Amino acid sequence: MTGARRFYGEFVSKAKQNHTANNDISAEIKALSFEEAMRELDAIVDQMEDGRLGLEQSLAAYKRGAELVKHCQATLEAVRQQVQVLDGEVVKPLDHLPETPSSNQV
Repeated sequence: MTGARRFYGEFVSKAKQNHTANNDISAEIKALSFEEAMRELDAIVDQMEDGRLGLEQSLAAYKRGAELVKHCQATLEAVRQQVQVLDGEVVKPLDHLPETPSSNQV
């Protein structure tokens, strides 16, 4: 496992520990869509893997990445809760979802 991937794993585990710390997320990051936050997180991981960052830059990137992970997890949790409400409080596995017309065309 590369160092950056290990950091990514640490991002995720720290964010899980601080699951309720959504208030710690800056307004700038809260304004990002889930997809934008994931793209930025991927870019941070790539920079760290490539060794392009010095020590101080790595620390700043780590902090930013941890904040991005918190935002993404909070977004996913909100969506999960919405799905529960829409599906009568029962979350169904994805393999039980009906196929959409576009998924049949490859």
